[in-house]
Amino acid sequence: ELVVNEIGNYSGKKIYAIPAGEYLYEVTASGPWTIQMSQDIPAEVSPEGKVSGKGDSVVFMDITKGAKTVSFTHDGSSNFAVKANDSILLANEIGSYTGSKVQKVNDSSIYYFDITADGNWTMTFE
Repeated sequence: ELVVNEIGNYSGKKIYAIPAGEYLYEVTASGPWTIQMSQDIPAEVSPEGKVSGKGDSVVFMDITKGAKTVSFTHDGSSNFAVKANDSILLANEIGSYTGSKVQKVNDSSIYYFDITADGNWTMTFE
């Protein structure tokens, strides 16, 4: 699966749910690069509420079950997408975006969000 496809300098985070095993990465680059991998939930888990960032990112958030309003902003010019737990597409827009939707959360738990963005973004769960 293609993880990142960028021209020029890139710094960002991506997350994928994959089964245990051994994997190989094929990297094509004209300069130095690094990949850091982990299968652990990070020590920094955001509480339910508002988070913000810039560019591609991964957010872990502790969310309680129930109907939630999920709001987003993005000020970039390219694709803005937010995927929850590698299966639920919450946003997929091109360019700047402001919007919200209602999302049912079945279980109180820590959820992860893969955010694709080329600008500043916010995500709010309430």
